[in-house]
Amino acid sequence: MNRRQWYETHTLIIGKIMAKTGLTPNQFTLLSLLPALISGYFYAQAEDMWGALFLVITVFFDVLDGSVARYLHKKTAFGAVLDPVIDRYCEVIILLGILLGGRVDGWIVFMCFSGMIMASYTRARIETQGISALSVGLMERVEKTTLILAGSLLLPVYGESLSVALLAVGILSHVTSMQRLLYARRNLT
Repeated sequence: MNRRQWYETHTLIIGKIMAKTGLTPNQFTLLSLLPALISGYFYAQAEDMWGALFLVITVFFDVLDGSVARYLHKKTAFGAVLDPVIDRYCEVIILLGILLGGRVDGWIVFMCFSGMIMASYTRARIETQGISALSVGLMERVEKTTLILAGSLLLPVYGESLSVALLAVGILSHVTSMQRLLYARRNLT
């Protein structure tokens, strides 16, 4: 069982519980914007611990939409488009908050943002060719979030930890984009 299969199997219980709310998977997807906005706000106010807490809540909502869709057997083509688009909006909002908070230099935020976008774009382009690039490369959403969260939580101990975390996310996301390009070359020729 690969990492993705393990994740999908073990989050079905959450889907079963949250399905009782009556909300659709796409509504959970859209609701993830709210904690992302709150996270971005707290990061912009240099309240990094609160920003990190709402970052975790944002990711939790991202887990909910897929787990509810799988539990209810309501995976749709539109949901498959909506989810990553809203995920990118959440990332932009949170990174903008971090930038406005002034703890991280703009070029580092740009490196992080560009890497995250290019890794996602590369995967999307590969998948337009009819092959899955799911779980290809070092930086998936969990890894990106974990690094940003760790960087946030370590700020009281090391004042540059969030900069280091975002730089790592940026560099490793660009590496992921290259890994995906090599994967595409192997599978599309």
